[in-house]
Amino acid sequence: MIFVSNTLGIAECIELSSGRILWEERLKATGASGETWGSIVRSGDRLYVVNQSGDTMVFKAAKTFELLGANPLKERSNCTPAFSDGDIFIRSHEALWCIREGAIKTASN
Repeated sequence: MIFVSNTLGIAECIELSSGRILWEERLKATGASGETWGSIVRSGDRLYVVNQSGDTMVFKAAKTFELLGANPLKERSNCTPAFSDGDIFIRSHEALWCIREGAIKTASN
């Protein structure tokens, strides 16, 4: 399976052997723009993608769609999240965010 998102904010799961789309979902935004310019990133059995409104969508890496969470930063973003040692790094237009269990840190411009 491969998971992709397009600039319209639609995520898809595609079966590689057949090219069949297993699911297709519009990822809802809390702000004005649900477009996604970054890529989906997989960590374990979870997928992460950030939309232009700064919402990080978390869903299962599975044959059926299951949204696990939508976490808004309330800052615009065009990034692909990055992972290191359990930390998630998200670059918004205003700051670089480091999110970890029990803590959120930001480094403003």
